[in-house]
Amino acid sequence: MNTKILGDKGEIWAQNYLVKQGYIIIENNYHSKIGEIDIIAKQGEEIVFVEVKTRSSDKFGKPSEAVNFQKQFKIKKTAEVFLLKSKKYYSKVRFDVIEV
Repeated sequence: MNTKILGDKGEIWAQNYLVKQGYIIIENNYHSKIGEIDIIAKQGEEIVFVEVKTRSSDKFGKPSEAVNFQKQFKIKKTAEVFLLKSKKYYSKVRFDVIEV
């Protein structure tokens, strides 16, 4: 299975998991000029920006280890773009990584 298919399956699994936990999915694969966020969800009054990392093995490390400082910076900046464009106020913002 190629990495794109594996990644897409991981994102679907993560989205289904979040819905079962009571999250409301706002957007999938949000893109801006800066970067991309896999899932944007809402839990209560909190908005959650989710990066999904899927691996078929831990041979090259845990999936979350791929979310390095540069990736975190891009996610943060992309989240800022989303928040500015949405023109909604969220008192709580959270960034999560889901490993599949």
